[in-house]
Amino acid sequence: MKTLILLLFSTLSVFAQDQGPGVTGALSGVINLTVRGTSQYATIASSPNVPFPAGTQAGDYVLIFGACVYGLTNNGTGWTLVYNGPGGNVTGFVWNKNVTAGDVSTGYVNFTAGVSAIFFLVDFSVVGSIRESPNTVGPSSANPYTITTSSAVLTSDMLFTMCASRDSGAATVTMSPGTVLYTGGDGIGYLSWGFLQYTPASAGVQNTTCNFSPFFRQNDVTVVMRYP
Repeated sequence: MKTLILLLFSTLSVFAQDQGPGVTGALSGVINLTVRGTSQYATIASSPNVPFPAGTQAGDYVLIFGACVYGLTNNGTGWTLVYNGPGGNVTGFVWNKNVTAGDVSTGYVNFTAGVSAIFFLVDFSVVGSIRESPNTVGPSSANPYTITTSSAVLTSDMLFTMCASRDSGAATVTMSPGTVLYTGGDGIGYLSWGFLQYTPASAGVQNTTCNFSPFFRQNDVTVVMRYP
């Protein structure tokens, strides 16, 4: 996945929020991870409250992918940092947690952001876990770039890839294979991003390719989710 670069801007605290399409339902033929909902949230606030996807319930397993200029801190209680990938002046992160009734009642997680940030959230109603350490690329001067997993991936797994790029203008983002849930930019010409979900057609090594046009530098992360 690519880690986005967001650069400073002024006034507005939130420039994008989208509950988006998401991927719902379990895979056919197996008892598997079920995605209740997904969302994206982009902000230039220094202390953003990032909302959970609509319908999130106590006990759900939530993944938060985030990227920010100059660092990002999750101020919620009980969240586990599973990826911290520096990349020039943009850094990518992944956190996970089985959310509590208190989390759901609050409705969001607070962060401390350096300059600008993008978040992608995935809410699983059937609890799973991360199969392997997140596979990453970044920072990279090559484009397109491919992230490769280990050979341990099964057809019952789900892959999620975040990609982000610092660029000199609004970029067109393409990702494959799989379902691209979100693409976008910060609206100020510095950061473009994409977020993809993929169910492997066969077991073994999986490759996700991310491409930005125009391109400057990117940072990517893929997380492989399994059940249980």
